[in-house]
Amino acid sequence: MTPSSLNSYLTAPALKLLLIFTSLTSASSFASERSFFAFPAASSLHGVGVVYGVGAGVKNLYQSRINFVAGKSFGDVEAAGFLATNLPLGSKRWALNFGVADLESAEFDTSYSRHFEKGDFVRQKISGGGYFVSVDSFWLRRRLKANLMVGESTVKFEGFEHDDGTEIPLPNAALFDVVTSLVGLNFNWSDVDSTSYPTSGYRLALSTTLASGRTATSDTLLIKYKGVKYTPILRSLTWVLGFEGNDASVTKQAKNYLDETTVRDTLAADCESLSGTERTRCNTLEGQLANYIARQNRYGTAAPFGGSQGLRSFRQFRFRSAHNAILSTEFRWSLSESFRLPYFNTKERHLVLVPFADIGYAHDTHSKLFKATRQSLGLSLRAHLGENVLRLTGADGEEGAALFFTFGSAF
Repeated sequence: MTPSSLNSYLTAPALKLLLIFTSLTSASSFASERSFFAFPAASSLHGVGVVYGVGAGVKNLYQSRINFVAGKSFGDVEAAGFLATNLPLGSKRWALNFGVADLESAEFDTSYSRHFEKGDFVRQKISGGGYFVSVDSFWLRRRLKANLMVGESTVKFEGFEHDDGTEIPLPNAALFDVVTSLVGLNFNWSDVDSTSYPTSGYRLALSTTLASGRTATSDTLLIKYKGVKYTPILRSLTWVLGFEGNDASVTKQAKNYLDETTVRDTLAADCESLSGTERTRCNTLEGQLANYIARQNRYGTAAPFGGSQGLRSFRQFRFRSAHNAILSTEFRWSLSESFRLPYFNTKERHLVLVPFADIGYAHDTHSKLFKATRQSLGLSLRAHLGENVLRLTGADGEEGAALFFTFGSAF
């Protein structure tokens, strides 16, 4: 038995790291000609730690299509993987993508509380892997993209540590490997003035994913919806408003594992064989796991949030619940345009200073979703390199301040 709501997100870093490696390619790679690249990359995330690695690949291998990238990461996420994207399927309207990843080890902070309940943080260790295959279809002058995805991920739980670095034993606990089958259908609509640095227009997204096949865990339908509006204020200043919502619905309950007592009996960690502090920590963690798993099986768990892409002062994947929503606002000031900075003052490259505010909502009951909130305020310095973004971000909120460096847009 395992707390499996994060499994598709915990194997995802191995695949996402490969996308990170494309962010430092030369300016020519943003055009249509063929380009090869090989370089190092690094990231630091609140609640995860430092991840670094190397990637290599080729973009636009044939007729401005076909991209390959392979990478290896080290640090708090040790992974390797391969991605192939934009493979032609007949006409230019259709494309095939696939990826595989091996997650040798990963460590991250987590709490088995639900929504905004208080909970103790532990350092969790996992390993695993995954693959996906997807087909893209482009319509209406490529403003609309539809994507059908199938995949599978595996997570093995390798242990837990207290915040002081000492192991939290769970002797003989029935922590099964988590194998999840994933089927997803996604739609993205983009009507912006620039794909690399939009200053006007909007983007909309809707995705549905069925997660099934996990031992002693309910099958769940995950729904995600997102909207971003870009409004020019001045030539070098853009106001950006973003909203994202996530909902989970249980499609097939694991009926034998819906209450905490039954789940704890199934976990059956032999805490009584321990003594002193070890016994106390074992009993506490087993109780938290049992409570979390039972509620997950009753309500489902939507995509977690917190960290680099929502409520940016909190740990990565901090909040988990059946329903959540995030409202974010940013003022993006292009220092490149204001001060004519060398290197960055081009159509494809920008240096941007961004004050921002996030407000988040989470609950297992949809009718109670907006009754409690968490907030983050912060400042980010971003380097836009074509359609890729490097972000140095500081933020403050109810659980203190955070500083992180990562890649990709916040929303």
